[in-house]
Amino acid sequence: MRRFAEYILYQLHFDTINTDSDSILLIFNDYFKTKQDYVIANYIRKIDNAIQLENTDAIAEFLFKQFSRNCLEMEHFCWIQVTNPRVCNFAFAITNNWSYFFDKDSDLYKKNLPNLSQPGPAYFRSNSFEDVISLSHMRFTNSHPRAKTSRQKKERVIEYFDRLDDGIAIKSKHLQFIELLWSKIIKKQKPKSWLNFKGLDNEDLLWIKDQIDQDDIFLKIIDGNSNDDISEAITTYFDLLFIFKESDCIVKFDRLKKSLTQKKYRKNNPDSKQYNFIMSVDIERKLKEITKAKGIKRNAVIEKLINDAYCSINPDG
Repeated sequence: MRRFAEYILYQLHFDTINTDSDSILLIFNDYFKTKQDYVIANYIRKIDNAIQLENTDAIAEFLFKQFSRNCLEMEHFCWIQVTNPRVCNFAFAITNNWSYFFDKDSDLYKKNLPNLSQPGPAYFRSNSFEDVISLSHMRFTNSHPRAKTSRQKKERVIEYFDRLDDGIAIKSKHLQFIELLWSKIIKKQKPKSWLNFKGLDNEDLLWIKDQIDQDDIFLKIIDGNSNDDISEAITTYFDLLFIFKESDCIVKFDRLKKSLTQKKYRKNNPDSKQYNFIMSVDIERKLKEITKAKGIKRNAVIEKLINDAYCSINPDG
């Protein structure tokens, strides 16, 4: 009922974005019972002059038909599960910044999205990608507190599609397209890697955020999700980057992972210092064999060899 009331109020040009659910129902009832003569009536006349405006049941039936004719059924959104914050964050970030990701002037706009070879409708393939993406979409701006929880984000995704001017068939294609993008993430092995960020402490999460917080995509996520959970925002960032710039994503993730490992090592070994030196290919091969046989890291092997050599010439240490 709330979704129906919200859709009709939006058609009546009432701003429901910053209105809570209970208030939406009260406002709708008020419009329906006391203001239908000049608000709802004007809306109806623009569509169908044959409706008997004095018949409340006829008006209600007409409004519900408009809702059913223009809004996708809930089964279309079942893949966005509120128990899975990651998919809710992903779908919300896409719809909340649609023009940023798909506008022809955007750096992210591509006619050929990489690796979208999974089974799916032909209109999602490269030669018809441009036909799939219409540029008549609005961009929602975030509002507190309605887009903080997974359930609220899913509701905002549904609102986005309810408010599009496109026909229901086009809406269905757009939603299927987002689902196809999401399927790429869950079917590939690499995106599973950044789930490890959830296990990091707050200091490390803030450090990662500092490395990526000037990227436009990350700024859009922070603005759109108003998410206090930094790990979720970081995960969504890499999910989106993986979809639109896969090679850049993998390079950036691997660099961050390596830098984070080095950062942790320096923190746990404050007396250690990084050194760079050249060794022959043969020596490096032997070093690898030692590390494999001993099950220890390269720096530990080198430190032991140096320490043993030093003790042999200076036994008193």
